[in-house]
Amino acid sequence: MRILYFGSADFGLPTLSALQQTAHTLVGVVTAPDRPRGRSQRPMATAVKDFAKAHQLTVYQPIDLRAQAFQDVLRKVQADVFVVVGFRLLPRVVWSYPPKGSINLHAAWLPHYKGASPIQHAIMEGETHTGLTTFVIQEGVDTGGILLQKKVPIYDTDTGGSLSARLSEKGAQLVKETLSAYAEGHIQPQRQPLYVHTRHAPKLNRTNTQIQWTQAADGLMRLVRALSPTPGAWTRWNGTQYRIFGLEKAAHSPHRSLRPGECVLSKKDLLIGTQTEAVAVTELQAEGKKRMHVTDFLCGYRGPLKGQWDT
Repeated sequence: MRILYFGSADFGLPTLSALQQTAHTLVGVVTAPDRPRGRSQRPMATAVKDFAKAHQLTVYQPIDLRAQAFQDVLRKVQADVFVVVGFRLLPRVVWSYPPKGSINLHAAWLPHYKGASPIQHAIMEGETHTGLTTFVIQEGVDTGGILLQKKVPIYDTDTGGSLSARLSEKGAQLVKETLSAYAEGHIQPQRQPLYVHTRHAPKLNRTNTQIQWTQAADGLMRLVRALSPTPGAWTRWNGTQYRIFGLEKAAHSPHRSLRPGECVLSKKDLLIGTQTEAVAVTELQAEGKKRMHVTDFLCGYRGPLKGQWDT
């Protein structure tokens, strides 16, 4: 088959690489336009574009997917199927264009965790397993007919970063298997089962990434793991924003019964109270500073040894 790849997220790089190792023809790569990034605000390309250029693949960066100029591109490349991994929502005029449809790789076991951040929300919710799903795009978010699925365990030590890396590699293999079976007619899209309590994965924002110290310790530790290394769970103390990248239950100490948000600092520990018990910060980053281990932070800290974090 002739394949046109759509993707902007780093998550899809293993899939893009894997497509080059199949018998199919990769006719081009569609990715987001270069955007200003960092302190310099210089326009920077996505990692997908950099990879494509390094492998002499044709790159398209449409601003408007419905524009006539991009529709002309779709006619020119004559793709049989689109493969979509970590891209924006496609309009009907695009996903319905190829004769064999548009196949999306989603980092969850559909119909659970539909939405923009399934990896992080699965960890936040304390799941022991998640999954990968390839499906044919239809109207609506993550609603199309399922082609193949693969279950993947979530370990107690997993962060959003480590789970994403593992899923991206396994996802590349699942896409290869899907294309092979789909091209030969061995699989057909199957309607997603309907569950009353389907879990959702809304886009990460300032609200759902903020640490609420009035919540239970276990949930806060999962939140921190889910959002590490990016975007990071955030909180405020003495008017300064901090991102917390590591939390663990506090060792036995007279301060384990701190009130939610109440903190005690020593030369080795930064303990903060939660709804259920105190937790110890292991890694953090003050606004405008670099990420550091808590012992390095405390070594240079000169403020009060007790305080209250925003709750």
